[in-house]
Amino acid sequence: GAPRRHRVGFIGGANPSRERLLLRLAEAGLLSYVVGGPWRSPMLRRLCLAQRVPHQRTAELYRQTDLVLHIYRDQHHFNAQGTREQSPSPRTFEALACGALVISERREGVLATFPELPVFDHEDELVPLVQRLLDDAEERKNRLRACRQTIGQHRYADRLVQALSLSVGMTTPSDRPAAVRAAAVRPTSAGTRASAAPALPLLRQRPAPAPL
Repeated sequence: GAPRRHRVGFIGGANPSRERLLLRLAEAGLLSYVVGGPWRSPMLRRLCLAQRVPHQRTAELYRQTDLVLHIYRDQHHFNAQGTREQSPSPRTFEALACGALVISERREGVLATFPELPVFDHEDELVPLVQRLLDDAEERKNRLRACRQTIGQHRYADRLVQALSLSVGMTTPSDRPAAVRAAAVRPTSAGTRASAAPALPLLRQRPAPAPL
């Protein structure tokens, strides 16, 4: 495809780990932009496009970026036991769907879902990994193709089926879970059936959320 406008980007809230890793990339001249924060580093603040952007702008940026970074939170809300995150984040699915290859911290759940996703264990590995993928368009393309082929197996409907199966032992023979079908068309108080579609414009009017 055509060259993308940005080489490397990150969208998300600030924390010490993210700031430290992003600053390394910025100092190496590899970081194109950040969104979110608030960032303490003057260099990251100069690269910051905005503290918040709407979903449409997030997708637009991902479509213009070769490599999107995923760095896990090191400060968690409602996690008193300090359980370490293992699953891929929504950021990973969103960026891949927009055609950007994601580089993530290594987690078992990430590699179980996306075996071809490039990962790093230690912060010293990040700059060389990013540089290698920027220099090798063929490797970048092959990894992205493999990851995008996996996305179709991880829809919200698939997760709902899995959650119902694990929590209450419910199985759904259809490709589209019964709970999802029921939510799409609900009976009104008068007993007639009404589509849930009119509620969608209300969802689109919500203000841009804080970056994850």
